[in-house]
Formats: sequence, structure tokens, C-alpha cells
Amino acid sequence: MSGAIVGVDVGGTFTDLFLFDPASGRFQTAKVPSQRGDEASGFLAGLRALGGASGMAAVVHGTTVGTNALLERKGAKLGVITTAGFRDVLEMAKEMRYDIYDLLMVLPEPLVARPLRLEVTERLNGKGEVSIPLQLDNLEALQSKLLNENVEAVAVCFLHSFTNPQHEQAAAAWLHEHLPRLTVSISAEVAPEIREYERMSTTGCNAYVQPLTERYLHRLQADLSELGFRHHLYLMLSSGGITTLDTAARFPVRLIESGPAAGVLASVFYGKKLGEENLVSF
Repeated sequence: MSGAIVGVDVGGTFTDLFLFDPASGRFQTAKVPSQRGDEASGFLAGLRALGGASGMAAVVHGTTVGTNALLERKGAKLGVITTAGFRDVLEMAKEMRYDIYDLLMVLPEPLVARPLRLEVTERLNGKGEVSIPLQLDNLEALQSKLLNENVEAVAVCFLHSFTNPQHEQAAAAWLHEHLPRLTVSISAEVAPEIREYERMSTTGCNAYVQPLTERYLHRLQADLSELGFRHHLYLMLSSGGITTLDTAARFPVRLIESGPAAGVLASVFYGKKLGEENLVSF
């Protein structure tokens, strides 16, 4: 169907595809086995089952690649670089207990071990004004640690950087120049919001799944081109919106709930068609 739009959801067992032609109202579905660890293969097999990708106008993809890596702890070897004195923010979190009477509760381990939560001298005040300039020689001192530990991705999260990103940007530029193989996420771009734990944990999650997600998306783009697809590949966001491949590769944390979000949107759509306002989707 020329000009058709295709929705693709890669699940743990099956990859489901729904092709819709807005001009004629016709639709077509396909279901193929997912390939664990090679999710792009199931995606492409499904497109072939629909007749190829050359005539398609757009592909919208909901993915759990980042979700699975996060839940199964199979992301990149992660390091965190933060303001001196704040390396334990991830462990202290909000200082809340899920059950205040359980004295033996074991909380999940942070994505990055304490020895790889590294500190540098710098400080911004609450208004974003520089109290202590960023000491780049601190980063030089950390370089051998990152190399020796085979760190693949780094999350940079400095105090109050949501008000002024200059220290994080300078640190990222230094890392890109001296350690170009590292994937670097900075909190001023990933989650520029107040509260240190939320910002650091979100940036850490982004860096943790970014190498895997980047590889997956860029391979997918190359394989789609070989199938004759010449239009846009969009990725479903956790918010229910969509984004481009380039943005998804930079901020994969925004895709963590993309599959479930797509399911909820579909339920709302069909609920409106059926005149049913109260639905439960699962």
C-alpha cells in the first residue's frame, strides 16, 4: 500500500506490526517471532511479511530494548562524574523507606558501583553562579580510572547544573576529546530539573542504555534503507508522543515505557470508537 503507515512493537516473544493506509482505510497485520538479542531481525522479518518497506510513508516503533537492558542490568559499564561531596546521592536517594517497619529491607543496588562514582572540584550556587570553577585537571586524574575499569558510558551530574550547564558542557567536551570512545550524558540535557537524586538517576539510566540503544537504532536505520525505505522512522516515547531516531539515540531514557504507552493510546482510541470511557488495558 503506497503511503501506508506502519506501527511496530517488538515484544519479548513476538514482534507485532500493523499497517494502515489512510487513503483507502485498508489495514494489514503481521506477527513474527522476536529474536532475543537481535530485535532488529524480527522487525525486518515483519516488514518483509507485509511486502517490504519501499512504499511505506512512515514507520512508528515502540521498543523495549532499553527497558529490558535496565531491568536485567545488561546495559553499559557505567561511571558517574559529580560534584565533590555528592557521590552518594544515588545511594541515599530520597532517604525514604518503602516499608518503615522492615529493618531487613534490601534496596536495589545503584546502576553504578561506588568506586565508579567519581568526584571533581566545582560548584555552582542555587542561582547558577560559579562559586568554585571546574578543575579540569581533576578529570585528567580520573582518566586512567575510567580506562582501567573499561567504563563504556559516563553520566555527568553537577550540583545546580539545571540552572547553568556550563560546567557539565565543559566536562563533556573534555571527555569527548580525551576519551572519544565513551558515551557521555549530561544532566543539563537529559533532565534539567531541580532535585539531585532524580536528575542523577535519570541521567545515569540514559547513559546506561545509550550505547545499546544507539547500536540498535542505527543498525535498524541501515537495514530499513536496504529494504528501500526512504522516509522517517519515529520512536514512541514514554509520554505517548513520538520522536526522531536521532533524538531517541541521544535520549533513550525517554523510550523506557514506549511499548506500554503505545498500548494505552490504542486502548483510548478504541474506547472512543466504541463509546466506552472506562477501560482497563493490559
